[in-house]
Amino acid sequence: MIPYERKKAILQKLNEQDIVILDELQNVLSGVSVSTIRRDLKDLERAGHVTVLPGGAAKLFSRSTDVPITKRTTLNRNEKKEIALLAVKEVKFGETIYVDSGSTGEELLLELVKKKITLITSVTNFKIPLQDVEAQVYSLGGFVNFTNNSLKGDLTVQNIDYFNFDRAFIGANGVDSKFGYTTPDLSEALKKRKVIEKSQEVYFVCDSSKFHEVYMSSIAPLSDSVLITNERDESIEKNLKQLIC
Repeated sequence: MIPYERKKAILQKLNEQDIVILDELQNVLSGVSVSTIRRDLKDLERAGHVTVLPGGAAKLFSRSTDVPITKRTTLNRNEKKEIALLAVKEVKFGETIYVDSGSTGEELLLELVKKKITLITSVTNFKIPLQDVEAQVYSLGGFVNFTNNSLKGDLTVQNIDYFNFDRAFIGANGVDSKFGYTTPDLSEALKKRKVIEKSQEVYFVCDSSKFHEVYMSSIAPLSDSVLITNERDESIEKNLKQLIC
């Protein structure tokens, strides 16, 4: 199969579903090596057609749409668990904590419910064994975004006003030294900004695959918060209030 045919087949597969992993592309491109597929993806990325994701996956290029959480939870899972365990160490007995929606937020919730604290969250997908729950848990309410298993919108932002948070753990799609923390969803950005206003300490929980990515909606500059991540990056770290890694 010549390069043109391979790349055409990759784009056709991406038009059929939001995101594909390397194993799926190998099934489509029978007999083509993994290294060749990776090279084709890089060529398509340079041409502006796709975005290559860590862990052997790709999606059609977009700065205004998000990848479904059902796909994101399969990417960089170990890194997200590592970040969640680092974040838990920051939380003290009896505190009021906000946990943002997103795949890293879901990992963090699994750990924080075991502590005697008050939890407020915009996550909708609770997969927590009841015997593990020590925390008091509040759901913010609002419009359900099934793409992200997230609550958002005017009602969600309004309900945030009922709370004051000791610490907030917030997710983002992009972390960039110039543009700060960003997301493709304006409603999500407005919700996160409101949480920041109501929080004494703000932490962003983002794995290194988000570094140097920029999306449509701005959340906050890097200097306003602590970043908890799995890998250091000099250009990002020098603009941060603090980095935990």
